[in-house]
Amino acid sequence: PGSVTITAAGVAPAALKGSAFSLYDPDAGSGAEKPGVRQGRYFTGTFDAAGKATVEHVPPGKYVLNVFNAAGVPGVFEQGEPFAVTSGKAATAVAKFGPAAKVSGRVIAEATGQGLAGVVVIVDITNGQNRNARTQLHMTTDADGRFVAHGPAGNYTFWLG
Repeated sequence: PGSVTITAAGVAPAALKGSAFSLYDPDAGSGAEKPGVRQGRYFTGTFDAAGKATVEHVPPGKYVLNVFNAAGVPGVFEQGEPFAVTSGKAATAVAKFGPAAKVSGRVIAEATGQGLAGVVVIVDITNGQNRNARTQLHMTTDADGRFVAHGPAGNYTFWLG
């Protein structure tokens, strides 16, 4: 097996700390085309404080990197091209981020006007052409009830969890 080191471009690397990613085989398919058990290649992890991650013991093959939507990352992940992992070698992948919309707000108690800490805010983002969310973000309010979300351009609908 080989290894994959992931770095970031387009955002401050430290902003990715704790953000989740996956590496997967783009040719695995859904399984619907050929019933039965199939071996898939799928790895997950999180970025460290320097915005890097390394995945060891990756079988040779073709992989795609995905970074899951993280409301606190001030950029939108841009899906890259598949890359190859070769046995005994170290491959690199770059998590590229483009500009993001920034939305902020505050959750308050209606009776007192005080900010509510620890409230989960869920954001559905659509492109306006259909009502199905194309992106969903989750964040938690701070001690004063404030939150900040970064995501792609679109229509934002907020929910409290």
